[in-house]
Amino acid sequence: MIQLLSSSSLILALTTEEDCLQCSAMEALSLGIPIVCSNTKYLKSVFSKGTVFVENYASSISQGILDGLTHIERLKEEIMDLQGEYKKRWELLWKHLEDLTQ
Repeated sequence: MIQLLSSSSLILALTTEEDCLQCSAMEALSLGIPIVCSNTKYLKSVFSKGTVFVENYASSISQGILDGLTHIERLKEEIMDLQGEYKKRWELLWKHLEDLTQ
């Protein structure tokens, strides 16, 4: 499964739920692959870079895929930047937790 995801240009992460964190989007982020994601307030706050947001209907989704492929290089750079930001944040949190437990 990881090989299939890793070979993708974009990963779709769609939901009809406003407060749903998409595992497929997190997997895309971890692999450094741009995302086509449902246009929810929560997902926009989590995936602020490297993501094309779409409405949950066919024409918006297909346009989002086309837009993503058109801007794939910029989106790849952005998703890697976002990945680095989250990695730094988790490293700081982990360090803080270690400090609290010593």
